[in-house]
Amino acid sequence: MKLIFFGLFLFGNVLALGQNNPDSIARAIEQAVSVEDKIELLNTAANALKDADLKKSFDYATQAHNLASQAADQIGLAQALLNLGNYYTRLGRHETAMENYLKALEIGQQQSDERLVGQTYK
Repeated sequence: MKLIFFGLFLFGNVLALGQNNPDSIARAIEQAVSVEDKIELLNTAANALKDADLKKSFDYATQAHNLASQAADQIGLAQALLNLGNYYTRLGRHETAMENYLKALEIGQQQSDERLVGQTYK
């Protein structure tokens, strides 16, 4: 049940991002109850902003990467690595992007997370 409410909360904040309301996602991140929720919100924001605001997307992905590393949240870390890979791809820094994608792939394989492994091949 908690997961359903969190999903609805997260969906609402992603919709706010789509309406160019960066203040709402910043508030949601600040108000996140757990570190894992904060990491997920940061990764969601990074992904949602990858086309609209590349710098902000990078900032959110970097924050998610740092928090996930500190919290030993492997799935959150892999998502952050994917977001960072997307950032470097858009900058034309394909070698750095590939390094991030491969790290995310390795984590996905270690965690036996097929969805995550699949995302690395997109």
